[in-house]
Amino acid sequence: MTDVDLEVKERSIMALATLLSQAGELLTKLQVEEEALALLADRLRNEVTRLVALRAIKSVTDSVLVLTGSLKLGNFPSELLPTVGSFLRKSQRSLRLASLAALESMIRQAPTIDRDVLEEVFTEIKDLLTTEPDVHVFPLAINVVSAALAAESIRPTAVELARRSMLPTVIQLTFDSPQLVGLAVGLDAIRQFWRDLAAANPNIFDSAVSAVTSPLLSNPASVAKQSYRPLAESIAVLAIAVPSMSAGTVNDFVERIAKGGQGDVALLHVSLLVIGNIGRHSDIASTYTSLDQNLIALFAAQQEEIKLAAAFALGNVAVGNLARHIPLLLSQMREGGKRRYLVLLSLKEVIARSPGGELAAHAAELWELLFASAQDTTMEESTRSVVAECLAKLLVLDPASRLAPLQKQLGSPSAEIRATVVSAIRHTLTDQSAGEDFDTLLAPSIVDFLRIDDSELSVRQTSLATLNSAAHNKPYLIRSGLTQLLPRLYQETAVKQELIHVVEMGPFKHRVDDGLEARKSAFECMYTLLEKCLSRIELSAYVDRVLAGLSDPAQDIKELNHLVLQRLARVAPAALAARLDETAGPLREAVDTKPKSNAVKQEIEKVLELVRSGVRTVLVLARALGLAAAPAAASAPASAAAAAATIPTSPAGGGGVAAASDAATAAAAPLFEELLRSVRTPGGPIYDVYAAVASDLDAQATQAGGRFFG
Repeated sequence: MTDVDLEVKERSIMALATLLSQAGELLTKLQVEEEALALLADRLRNEVTRLVALRAIKSVTDSVLVLTGSLKLGNFPSELLPTVGSFLRKSQRSLRLASLAALESMIRQAPTIDRDVLEEVFTEIKDLLTTEPDVHVFPLAINVVSAALAAESIRPTAVELARRSMLPTVIQLTFDSPQLVGLAVGLDAIRQFWRDLAAANPNIFDSAVSAVTSPLLSNPASVAKQSYRPLAESIAVLAIAVPSMSAGTVNDFVERIAKGGQGDVALLHVSLLVIGNIGRHSDIASTYTSLDQNLIALFAAQQEEIKLAAAFALGNVAVGNLARHIPLLLSQMREGGKRRYLVLLSLKEVIARSPGGELAAHAAELWELLFASAQDTTMEESTRSVVAECLAKLLVLDPASRLAPLQKQLGSPSAEIRATVVSAIRHTLTDQSAGEDFDTLLAPSIVDFLRIDDSELSVRQTSLATLNSAAHNKPYLIRSGLTQLLPRLYQETAVKQELIHVVEMGPFKHRVDDGLEARKSAFECMYTLLEKCLSRIELSAYVDRVLAGLSDPAQDIKELNHLVLQRLARVAPAALAARLDETAGPLREAVDTKPKSNAVKQEIEKVLELVRSGVRTVLVLARALGLAAAPAAASAPASAAAAAATIPTSPAGGGGVAAASDAATAAAAPLFEELLRSVRTPGGPIYDVYAAVASDLDAQATQAGGRFFG
């Protein structure tokens, strides 16, 4: 079978799946069961087409028609379970992942499943988790078990099998591989597993909690800190799912908190996480009236992780009873002092997790207090960041009434206030709850919030970070304002002598550039904008700043501009071709850099990093503009001909005659050509670096299907 034949078959299978998913109710039962589904089953048993058949089967079983009962699959899912389960033993990773995804859907739609078949599937999953657990396999495997626990027709059997084989495996992985269970997707899967297990058999609560907590109680020191969160989440989900049986367990954890530093630190840490997760869903503070004060007392704990866990717990317990806890938190906030940062973390939990309607009564007071706190010039940067994040979450809850007052604060004489306002906008750009309505309100004023030309360096730095975030996450907000923003951005890429001062350290003098971070942020913005907003950039002025950045005294800035040049060669070779010779001097300086005679290992590695970056940039530019194919000693006309024949087409650079013209221009850049020849000279001082970088580029090109840029 040729590749074309296989592609036709795969597309035909997916077309059949789409037909069943979208219009299956228009087919007769005979057409569905004996023709369409029978064909999918046949393709599933074929080694060549089984992967695409699995995806097709999942697409059908997940379709709205099947979920609503408009399309009946009969025993089709049940009959194929043994076949799909056997694929979990195969070495092909993509097949195993597709099999797990299909198994979950098939179990949910199967009218009934034989005990032997389900036991075999569970055994395969257990073996897979034991022998080859990873971040992709784990959540899919756990979701299959959860699907079986949630299926009413097989629930008793699923509970028995899960309790016997899967429960010990899940708990063992929680302790041994917290990096799998503690990630977002894995944590969601483990929560659902415990939720479905408790719903299927509430009487399992005591034995499940005992199994989860036993290693922690017997030997706390042996439990990795990364396991604390998934352990706490597991216990909390069980307690919330079976409230009638969880009172004793909750009481035990509350008592450990009351003991404070007198007990084991690991147990205290987990207890705080457990109570926080439970308190978010129920008002446990009304039952344990001293709980909030015990949590505040732990703000003075010696261990930093206990302080943070106590702040998490207090914030989540407050969500369960806002009327009781908001005044308490506001009072603690007004007191200030060292605990203010922890109180802010608690408030952040409250604002992020409380229902909008319940929080509305307290929002105005929170808003005013947060702004009052932001004026404190002694506030640490980490604390100010939390204030900005809290303001952002309040803003997203009610942008119509809060956006204008926030914008008005940009006129504040306090640089701290202005920086906090801009930082708050930056947090909204990555907030998933800030949807289209919020963006519509923000768009007209986004340029005002990006105060790149502010008189204070701290505000400019925050504005640059916000601009970069906007370009990366929501470029449509800033495209129309780039004519105003870009000139201000370019100003921040220049070295400002007034920000450089000399610090004497004994007999040595050290130059400190306070503007370095701002310049770095500015060039990072330029790098992002080149990809996201190319059509709105006037490239001549853009290239001017990149060329200036190549000669910046800071190595980080040089290497960053090397990356900008490489991206520029990909998206706009025409803009670069005519000025290629202007890059030769700074790039030669980079590739010829030598470490000092008395340099330590770290300094030598840093120099080599700059040399590699320079060589890579030379080769990428040469290849993108068609020079790499030309022999090193070729004449200019010959090089131009070779370049015209090999230059790739670019959306920004044009194709055909224009591309050939650009290539000829590039090939006529004698300084760059000389640099390229010196880099590629066998036996030269950097030939080994050239060979390694060229090999890396060739490997990337091969992986991308023969293209130099994927």
